[in-house]
Amino acid sequence: IIFIISSSSSSSSPSPPSSSNFNLTQILSNDPSHSFDIASSEFQSLKIDSEINPNGPLTIFVPEDSAFTNAAGYIVLPVENKYFTWQCHMLCGYFSTSVLRQTAKDWLIAVVRGQNNSKYKM
Repeated sequence: IIFIISSSSSSSSPSPPSSSNFNLTQILSNDPSHSFDIASSEFQSLKIDSEINPNGPLTIFVPEDSAFTNAAGYIVLPVENKYFTWQCHMLCGYFSTSVLRQTAKDWLIAVVRGQNNSKYKM
């Protein structure tokens, strides 16, 4: 699931993030079609939700709770590694689904090409 967050503020100077104009955990909790309880809890406990600047576009890749079913490795990570993992799920800027699809195809091609070369193994 991808959330694209952008501000509709017309102010020329950015204002600091505030929970009154942006609440990621509330956005995740209010989605009736998906279950994001774990992601919401992680964003809140790691304080990532309070660090997000709501004044610019942001693309966030949020896994559903079912993605954590076999995530024993994630569960035992130290806090700083969990924080880094979630940071890697966020991109500054607006990325349309068509751009994301093309990028995913490009990455897949690069991985397939590199499979016979240990330098590029993932």
